[in-house]
Amino acid sequence: MKRVSLCLLLAGLLTGCGAGSGEGLDEQGLPSDDNGTGGNDTPPVPGSLAQLQADIFSPICAQCHTGGAAPEGLRLDSEQNSYDSLVNQPSGQQPSVLRVAPGDPEASYLLRKLEGADGIDGGQMPLGMSPLSATRIAQVRDWIENGAPREGVGDAPTSVSLQGHQSEQRVVTLRFSRAISSESLSDAVQVYFHRDGQRVLASPEQYALSLQDGQQLRIHWYLPDYPVTAAEFVVNDPAVATLLDQQHRVLDGDRDRTEGGLFRHEISF
Repeated sequence: MKRVSLCLLLAGLLTGCGAGSGEGLDEQGLPSDDNGTGGNDTPPVPGSLAQLQADIFSPICAQCHTGGAAPEGLRLDSEQNSYDSLVNQPSGQQPSVLRVAPGDPEASYLLRKLEGADGIDGGQMPLGMSPLSATRIAQVRDWIENGAPREGVGDAPTSVSLQGHQSEQRVVTLRFSRAISSESLSDAVQVYFHRDGQRVLASPEQYALSLQDGQQLRIHWYLPDYPVTAAEFVVNDPAVATLLDQQHRVLDGDRDRTEGGLFRHEISF
């Protein structure tokens, strides 16, 4: 029953769950292994709809959202049906908000419900269960950020966003929407300390970079031995060095959906 709860709430618009027509299920009544890709054994591309289908929609949601009688017409029993039901489709709870707004995770009701954001109707999904893991939510965010493409990871430039910072532990965590090139990382990240109205570049000994899975960057930083009023973190400054993704394209640092532009985050003391 807990597994069905996520299905009931996934689009944030459902009031009941029909049994469906049985289409998309195998002979045992379970979601079929064919997620709309022809049933091959090739692992899904990370950050793609195929990965979401394999990791989230098929194993959890298609038990309810399948066939012609799927609640509210929201079919999540194949990649194509999931795409058609989610992308550029209005939410039932808040029709002025799209379930998935390509390129704009913050404006996508699906992500708002998964994160339990302010302003949603009802509770965070899945109701009555622990929220989806940060990894699963990040998969959804990456796909939307990259334009919610039907196939692969799309053509939108790779972007970066703040995932969080821990002032006491002195760690800043950034998330890239696709895997980046580790070779270009060290030159493309700078840390500055603000002192007496001046901006002082931190030495290499005052911070360390840790890249996980090519997409999550943790910046561990250490306070200098002089008083400072703020720490500033810069990525992809064209005046210093640009950061490339694994397709050798320049990062979209300012999230204007074009390559280039710097990312900046400041912590004041």
